[in-house]
Amino acid sequence: MDSTFWLNLGITGAVVFVVKLFLSHLKQERKACEKCRYEHNEVAKEFGRIVANHMQHEIEAREKLTKAIYSLQVLIEQRMRSSETKRKRR
Repeated sequence: MDSTFWLNLGITGAVVFVVKLFLSHLKQERKACEKCRYEHNEVAKEFGRIVANHMQHEIEAREKLTKAIYSLQVLIEQRMRSSETKRKRR
């Protein structure tokens, strides 16, 4: 076996080592990306829950306001009728 064989074997070994190192790095990066993606999804879900909760409160508040306005209208109409009745009696 001549020196060219050992040189080629050494170069091949170095290339294999670098490729394995690169693949290991890619695997670590992919795991980190998956972790970030998971955290991003959790944040997005929580934001969605907050928005949905806010919208539900807004709908409930709007319904309560509508009921209060209707009750106020009924009360005003009753008072107006009552005052008209009092005027007619006089």
